[in-house]
Amino acid sequence: MKIILLFCFIFPSLVFADPISGQLKSTNDDYPVHFGPPTEDLVPYVTLEVGQKIKFSRLWKAQWKVFGLTNLASKYPPENAYCDVPEAFVETRSGTKRLRLGMNTVNWGVVDVSSPSDVVDTTALFHPLRTRKQGAPMIEAQF
Repeated sequence: MKIILLFCFIFPSLVFADPISGQLKSTNDDYPVHFGPPTEDLVPYVTLEVGQKIKFSRLWKAQWKVFGLTNLASKYPPENAYCDVPEAFVETRSGTKRLRLGMNTVNWGVVDVSSPSDVVDTTALFHPLRTRKQGAPMIEAQF
């Protein structure tokens, strides 16, 4: 389903020629205590986050975001790669009313590690220090 949603958002973005933005980061995790094999002391990670906002008209817009994380030291799945589509939605506005359909994340508050009140979006535990919220299919309406 996520691939179909992503295709539905990338194809119109090429037609409307809106800019695609993103970040490519390379980081290393250094563990000061040596635990021995098979644990590595220095683990390289590469993250990629790409997204786009598309404005079809004054009333209609869309937005999508793709997130990927890979552990370059790991050879076996699921530790070697993680990919998710946390946002891919269409939105329409009319005055003070708004309707949004698609994948989205909802933030319920700010907590250091994990919010106990966050029951909508599950957390991807690919890396214990690099948690990400996964998108959930939803319909959001404001009146």
